[in-house]
Amino acid sequence: MTGVQVRSSDFCAAFGASVQQPCSGGTSPYPGQRLAELVVELTTLLLSEELNFVDTNMYVKGWFTPYHRRRKVVNPLILQQIQHQATALLARVEPKVEAVTQEMRHLFPDSTAQEWIQQHVSAVLEPLQSLLEDVQVTIQEMLPSSAHPFPAGQ
Repeated sequence: MTGVQVRSSDFCAAFGASVQQPCSGGTSPYPGQRLAELVVELTTLLLSEELNFVDTNMYVKGWFTPYHRRRKVVNPLILQQIQHQATALLARVEPKVEAVTQEMRHLFPDSTAQEWIQQHVSAVLEPLQSLLEDVQVTIQEMLPSSAHPFPAGQ
């Protein structure tokens, strides 16, 4: 082994990895290559205009404002559209987040992976998740209490 291989071996051993067996299970020249690729993919998606959904979507900006929510004057079709689009965006991001997390856990302790996700991913996804929760609450509030076939006590 050369000096570089010994130092790499010592570094990887500190995190439970091996130079002979790449961390990603592929044929990468260094243990973190797959992680680097996944981080670039995830970061590109997180920085995309699509994920600024809460700030840029015409349905959210025009028909699901705090005013509309307070007054409960939101069109159910608009709510469905918002819910569908937000759910589809989360469905695209969540597998990438999971892949990055799993790959990070091959190289770093769980706490490091959790910290990275919290700092880099949660800040982008929280507004979208909050919007989805608001949509679900609004749908429940808009349902009339007489939606039950038999009122209580009968």
